[in-house]
Amino acid sequence: MKIRGGFKALGKAARQRINRQWFRRKQALRSSRMEGLIGNAKNHYGLDRIWYRVAGGEEMWTRNCLMAMNLVTALKIMTEMSVVAAKA
Repeated sequence: MKIRGGFKALGKAARQRINRQWFRRKQALRSSRMEGLIGNAKNHYGLDRIWYRVAGGEEMWTRNCLMAMNLVTALKIMTEMSVVAAKA
């Protein structure tokens, strides 16, 4: 299926053969999408502080934060759609 990962291989650097330009594009893409998403979740949705003190609490907290992010995004899309429909 020709699926390639965008991670550095372990081992000696002399034995590694990677396309540096492709690798840098992959790292930039990851940084722009995922790192920004995680930073936004930490700053605005409390992903950096876990308050549940039960077994599996950190997973519940993370899932709730991500669900809140998705609900806010869905609400924004729905309000934009209703504004467009009202203008038509």
